[in-house]
Amino acid sequence: DMSNISKSIEIKAPVDTVFTYFARPEHVSDQMSDKGVGMTVIPMDIKEGMGVGTTFRIIGDFGGKRLEWDCETTEFVREKKISAVQTDGPFKKWEIVNTFEPINERLTRVTT
Repeated sequence: DMSNISKSIEIKAPVDTVFTYFARPEHVSDQMSDKGVGMTVIPMDIKEGMGVGTTFRIIGDFGGKRLEWDCETTEFVREKKISAVQTDGPFKKWEIVNTFEPINERLTRVTT
């Protein structure tokens, strides 16, 4: 079930830089590209940063099969956590949760 794959990556950058990068809807697609899914993210209604209530549409190319779904940010804790869920689309349940943990001043662990 692709909605429950959890992995941690360590990024050589401070937590505020890493968080700011992930807090952009167009970067949601970066997390999926390594799973062999081509994705396009279209921001619809952006609250401050990518705060709670931000909505965006994802268009995914799953081996030639095109799927679209709409998402909404449900949790936004600066430099700690971002969560979003599907509000309308083909999946029974689809959500992304990113947590951010500074290891030191120049290294951040991101769990997706």
